[in-house]
Amino acid sequence: MTEISAVPAYNPSLLAFIGQPGGTAWFIDVVEEGQSLEYRPFDGDTSKVDVTVARTAETLHVRIRRPGGEETQLTLQRERGAGIGGPISGRYCGHVHASQEAGSVDLTISPDGELATRIPGHCAIAGRLTPAHAAGRYALTLTVSASRACGLNGRTLPGEAIALGERLMAVCRNQAGGLLYLGTRVPA
Repeated sequence: MTEISAVPAYNPSLLAFIGQPGGTAWFIDVVEEGQSLEYRPFDGDTSKVDVTVARTAETLHVRIRRPGGEETQLTLQRERGAGIGGPISGRYCGHVHASQEAGSVDLTISPDGELATRIPGHCAIAGRLTPAHAAGRYALTLTVSASRACGLNGRTLPGEAIALGERLMAVCRNQAGGLLYLGTRVPA
């Protein structure tokens, strides 16, 4: 079974996060219908796709057409009972997909939005979350420290994070597939 989540991000975009248990995850940034980018962090690939979104009161119907004719259709349910807003600080357990690496990551966010962790591939990440214009949305800045062979070493990556209930989704976009983190807050 495929786990699918979608969260409205900064207008006019929509971020669709798609993960397959035991496999890779990717996200699609829908800028406007017909102009979208699909980020596949584990594959190290970013490509243009054609996305059509139809909304009902309870669902989003998303059709993704990739180069070469491959097509995927998704029906995303509206989130119920997941509070938006509130403090983001805490410890999260989840998975990161970045720079052709993937694995489990524990992430701690301080009350003032500072974060630090290690990700697969022996990279260290430090960053900061800054509240954005809407509840549950944050601007994200990450700095990567890794081996010289890593293309992200020494780079500062802009991105965004979205908190929905106890879940946290964070993305950084780049031409090498971007970075995707999906985590759940762990009770203190």
